[in-house]
Amino acid sequence: MTLKRTLGDLSISAGDGDNTITIEETLGEIDVTVGSGSSHTISLSHTQGAANLIALTGNRNITAFNTTGSLSADLGDGNDIISLEKTQGEVTLNSGAGSHSLQLVETSGAVNIDVGSGNSHDFSLSQTEGTVNLDVGAGDRTITAYDTTGSLTANLLDGDDTISLEKTGGDVTLTSGIGSHNCTFLETNGVLVVNVGDGDTSASHLFNLRHTAGNATINAGAGDRTITAFNTTGSLSADFVDGDDIISLEKTQGEVALNSGAGSHSLQLVETSGAVHIDVGGGNSHDFSLSQTEGTINLDVGAGDRTITAYDTTGSLTANLLDGNDTISLEKTGGDVTLTSGIGSHNCTFLETNGVLVVNVGGDTSASHLFNLRHTAGNATINAGAGDRTITAFNTTGSLSADLVDGDDIISLEKTLGMVSIASGAGTHNYTFLETDGAINVDVEGGNSFRHVFSMMHTQGSLDYNVGPGDRE
Repeated sequence: MTLKRTLGDLSISAGDGDNTITIEETLGEIDVTVGSGSSHTISLSHTQGAANLIALTGNRNITAFNTTGSLSADLGDGNDIISLEKTQGEVTLNSGAGSHSLQLVETSGAVNIDVGSGNSHDFSLSQTEGTVNLDVGAGDRTITAYDTTGSLTANLLDGDDTISLEKTGGDVTLTSGIGSHNCTFLETNGVLVVNVGDGDTSASHLFNLRHTAGNATINAGAGDRTITAFNTTGSLSADFVDGDDIISLEKTQGEVALNSGAGSHSLQLVETSGAVHIDVGGGNSHDFSLSQTEGTINLDVGAGDRTITAYDTTGSLTANLLDGNDTISLEKTGGDVTLTSGIGSHNCTFLETNGVLVVNVGGDTSASHLFNLRHTAGNATINAGAGDRTITAFNTTGSLSADLVDGDDIISLEKTLGMVSIASGAGTHNYTFLETDGAINVDVEGGNSFRHVFSMMHTQGSLDYNVGPGDRE
């Protein structure tokens, strides 16, 4: 059936069976009702009046081109292929269970889509102006949007999602149920809010942000999560439950806040300028790498083995770490550094750092603590728990204060300029001071079975020793 250039209202009713209806260049309202059938094809082109479509079960193919009136479609169960281009009026589509494909090109009116569950759902938006609202049932979903200006809201039930948004101007809110999720945001300007449900042990959640301007909030359930952000200007907030995380941020300008549950965590920050706040639960391993960051960095990390490296950073670094072994390497950091860690072994290297260093670590009798300072400028304070401690300092200008509980110590200082104060508990102590300029104060406990060795060469500052029982040399 083809209707063209009619002036009055149109009302079409067809029973069960296949239907093909084409309507072109009409002025009046359009009402089309079709029964069940294997397929229904309805095409609207250059129509001006409002169009209302009702179709029962079956496969539907609906196209609308350059229409000015609103479009309403109420469809039963079945598969749908919907293509709308240059439509100006509001669009409302309700469909039952089935697979659904929707393509919107240069639409200007608001679009509201509510479809049931199915094997797959494909939604493509290009150069749309109006708001777009998607309510989609269970199944695998693909959503792409390019150069859109209106807001996009998608409420998705359980299923895997692939979402790609590029040059979108409006705010975006995505909510999805259980499943794996792959989301890419490129040159988006509006606020991004993503909420995805729990996955399972095999689920993965990938979020990629590049050149985005708006603030972004990501909340993800259980499963492995990967977030990459490059050259973003808005803030980034991520809230995760238990699971492993890989986070890579480069040239981000806004503030970053990440909260995650138990699991292994890997964080890489390169040339970030905003403040970064990280709070993660315990896990097997945690790896944090900072390079040329400008903002303050705060790390709160649960139990597990931790590796922290920082190079050429200017903002302060504060790390609060629960029990576990730590390997920490800081080079050319400009801001103050405060490291607090629980029971475990600790290996800390500070090279050409300029800010104040404060290190507080716990330990036990089997632990080892190594602290290496070279060419550091700021004052350094080291408080270490039980275990074997080794402190080396070379060509430092700031003061050094060490407060150590019971345990054996090896301390070697060379060409240090600042004042040195060392207090240690019961144990064996081996101290070497070479070409030091500042005053040195040593207060160590001992015992009848302990040995204390002190070696001084070319020192210039005053020396004050208070040594407990034991053999002394």
